[in-house]
Amino acid sequence: SIYTPQDLANTSMAFAKPNIQARAFLKAIAEEAGRKIRFFEAREVSNLTWSLNIMGPGLIDHEWLQPALAHFKTLIRINIDQKKRQDGDFEGWEMVQLLNACWAYRAGLADWPGLAQIFREYIYGPVVHA
Repeated sequence: SIYTPQDLANTSMAFAKPNIQARAFLKAIAEEAGRKIRFFEAREVSNLTWSLNIMGPGLIDHEWLQPALAHFKTLIRINIDQKKRQDGDFEGWEMVQLLNACWAYRAGLADWPGLAQIFREYIYGPVVHA
């Protein structure tokens, strides 16, 4: 299709925030995004996953989430020099939102433990100890 990862993520967010229940449409977005997930930036994976998850059960599941988390994990680069940062680089808030969206599925997600550890070490810990 002609829809970019940003189109898919933004559209799902536009439906989720005001809770517009268009399940067939959102399911089609989830399916298209699943086919293209390897092209998404961290914020797009996070926004899309959060949006689809809050719209209720059945739009995404373990089979959809696992490739999304595996791809997200490849996007995390910790301790990047601020001068070397690029648009789309992992910032941290994306992980908070993504892990929040995946919480109910965590027991069946292979990448959950690793992502949770990165969260504790590089996001939660520094914020709590600041």
